[in-house]
Amino acid sequence: MAQDLLQVSDGFANPVIESQRTFRAVLEALAHPGKIVTLHGNPQTPSGTCPTAASILLTLLDSDCSLWIDPAICTPAVKGWLTFHTGCTIDPEPRAAQFAWISDLSALPAFSTFCCGTDRYPDSSATLLINVPALADGTVCGADAVGLRLEGPGVPSSRTVYLPGIDFAYIARFVAMRAANHEIFPCGVDVYLTTPETIVGLPRTTKVDIAGGR
Repeated sequence: MAQDLLQVSDGFANPVIESQRTFRAVLEALAHPGKIVTLHGNPQTPSGTCPTAASILLTLLDSDCSLWIDPAICTPAVKGWLTFHTGCTIDPEPRAAQFAWISDLSALPAFSTFCCGTDRYPDSSATLLINVPALADGTVCGADAVGLRLEGPGVPSSRTVYLPGIDFAYIARFVAMRAANHEIFPCGVDVYLTTPETIVGLPRTTKVDIAGGR
């Protein structure tokens, strides 16, 4: 066991300050859907994982929380790192978990796979962290770029966030899943899209359509 602990990489260098900074960024992203929020001071994470997603999990998880991890990134190193630093339970069943960490939009299971809450307890639904290669606004994307056009609370008129490097089919599937998720409000999952440096929040209240593309 001592050897295993020695192999666990560090979390936040300054847990109090960095977790507070991350929590504020998470709230900002959820309060302003589609706004690209930068996270600073990411922790030392296991190889092959997204540092911003890891920062969010370090901040939000504790011993009362359960997490489902996409098999593509559910390695012993990742599980050991998270349980050591947060005390959370790694759940093998998506529907039983309060949080989910997904390696790529192409690997995203149907939202119905996760807990979507109930009419009495809509807040019991899951929060999904989905890694994406990049997030961009219209100032850096060409006319043929494909992304998400957002409307709803926290969005001034509308806002568009683009997803460079992701196949149109995966974006279209995600938008269709979001539409079904929006229809069951106040139930439904909340989503964060995460890159190595930035995040975007997509709460269940946000309507999502395809922007650009074919």
